[in-house]
Amino acid sequence: QRFLVAMLVATTLKAATTEETAVSFPPSSAQKWVLPDGLTLIVQEDHSAPVASVQAWCGTGSVDED
Repeated sequence: QRFLVAMLVATTLKAATTEETAVSFPPSSAQKWVLPDGLTLIVQEDHSAPVASVQAWCGTGSVDED
């Protein structure tokens, strides 16, 4: 039981003293176009695999009404 309490205290102290580390991301190579009808296209090419992925996001609902 003492061992469990000691481990709990040790892990709590370790978690309380961890430092934040800065995370850096490489610059994005995404390209953005806005079509005449207002549709926004964002394209980011990644040739690491012969795969295509498409996502469609639609801004709809009462929060998007004028």
